Amino acid sequence: NGRKKSSLSEEDVIYLIDLPLYSCLPELFEDLRKSLPMNLLPGGENCFLRFLPPNGRPNMGPNIYITPPGAYTWFHQDGHGTVDSGHLCLQGRNQVIMLRNLSTTNKETVINLLRGGRPYDLSSLPHDSPRSKHGRVPLWPSEAMIRRLRDMGAAPSVFVLEPGDYLHINKGRLHAFRKLPYKDEKLCMSVAWDWLFPGVSSQGIASEIKKATRNALENRSTRRSSLGIIQTCALRAAETLTAILQDKRLKGMSNGELLRKREFLRGLEPVLVEMYQMHLRMGQEDATTVVDTWVPPHERTIDPYGVEGFECRICRAELYNIYMHCRGCETLLGKDWNICPSCYSSGAHIVNEAKSTHHGHRAEVNGNPSKCSCRVIECQECDQCIRCSCTCHISFQRRYRFFSMKGIYSLVCQIRELLNLPKLPPLDSRRRNRRGRGPSIR
Repeated sequence: NGRKKSSLSEEDVIYLIDLPLYSCLPELFEDLRKSLPMNLLPGGENCFLRFLPPNGRPNMGPNIYITPPGAYTWFHQDGHGTVDSGHLCLQGRNQVIMLRNLSTTNKETVINLLRGGRPYDLSSLPHDSPRSKHGRVPLWPSEAMIRRLRDMGAAPSVFVLEPGDYLHINKGRLHAFRKLPYKDEKLCMSVAWDWLFPGVSSQGIASEIKKATRNALENRSTRRSSLGIIQTCALRAAETLTAILQDKRLKGMSNGELLRKREFLRGLEPVLVEMYQMHLRMGQEDATTVVDTWVPPHERTIDPYGVEGFECRICRAELYNIYMHCRGCETLLGKDWNICPSCYSSGAHIVNEAKSTHHGHRAEVNGNPSKCSCRVIECQECDQCIRCSCTCHISFQRRYRFFSMKGIYSLVCQIRELLNLPKLPPLDSRRRNRRGRGPSIR
C-alpha cells in the first residue's frame, strides 16, 4: 500500500525476564562461569560479595532474558543505584542508551524530560508494556530527545551490543535497552546479573563504597530497598583481611598480594571508623544487649550470617551490625521485627500493622487501659487487651549481628595498627565524654 513499514513490532510482544540460570539452566550457568575471561559474577573473585557466605548474599542472578525484537527495558538504575550490573548479549542485537553518573536531582530531571507525561519515576518497574491498559513505561526516546539529553549535559552513549559483547554498568547510571531485529533471527537472548565492584586502589574502594552508601541513604528517605548490602560487605571484608594480614604464616604470600590486601584494607578504614562512631552515638550497652554470633546456633531466633531479616521494617535500610529487635513480635508471634537505630530513635516503631498484638506488630496503644471496651482476649504476657492496651510491642532490645561495641572498637584498632595510623582513644574515655566530641580520629 505504499506505506513505510517499521522494522520493529507495533504490537505487544512477550518478554521473558529474570529466568535464573543457576537453578533453571545449571549447565548454561557453568558454561558461562568457565567462559568469562574474568570472574565478574556475583560472589566471584572480583565481587565484594565474596566476603559473605552464599546464604548471606541477596539474589543477583545471573538471569536470562528472551524476547522477539521490539521489546525494551526503559531507563532505570539497577538495585536502586546500589549495585553494578553486567550484560552479555547471546543472540540478536541489543541497543543501549546509557547516561553518565548524575545526581538524584539531575536523574529526576532526565526522567521528567523523557517520560512524556506518564507516571513513571526512579522506583517504577522498567519492563511494563507502554501499550497495555495500565502501562506506565514511556515510549522509547526519539533522536530529538537524545539530542536534548546531550545538550543538557547528560552525555548519552548510544550503541548496539552484538552476540558475545559484554557491558559493565557502574552503580547508579541510568540506562535503557531495546532488542533490535537482525537478519532472520526471531529471538533476542541475553544474560544479565548484578554484582558489587569494590574498586582496586584505596581511593577507588572508598569511592565505590561512598557512592553505594549515598544512593542507599537516598533510597531510605523514600523507603526503597537497596539491593547492594555494601556496609555488610565492608564490615566482613575488613574482618577477613585483618585476620589474613595478622597471620604469621604469610611467608608464602607474594609481596604484590600482600600490598593489594593492605591497599584494600586502607580503602575500608574510613568506612569502619564511621561505623564505630555511629555505634558510639548509640551509648553504652546494657545487660539485655545480644550479639547474634555469640548465641548458640540451636538457640538463635535469626541467622546473623544470612540475608533474611536484616532490612529495617520501616525505612528498608540495611542492618549491617547494630539494630533494634521487637520483643513482642518474638514472644507473641515467634517472628523477627527488626528496625534501624534511626527509626527507633525517631519513634517510627510506634505503629500498628495488625488489629491485635497477637496477629502482628502493634505498638501504638491506648494510654488508659481501664477505658478498654473491646471485650477481647487479654495478652498472656502483660494481661492487657490485645487490641488497644497490650504493651508487649513497645519493648525493644538492642542487638548486634557480628560485633559488640568492644568488638568493633577492637577491629578498628587492629586495622589502624596494620596501616600505621594513629591509635584510637580508649573506649572508656570516649564513653565518659558525653558532652564533647572527644578526641578526633584522623
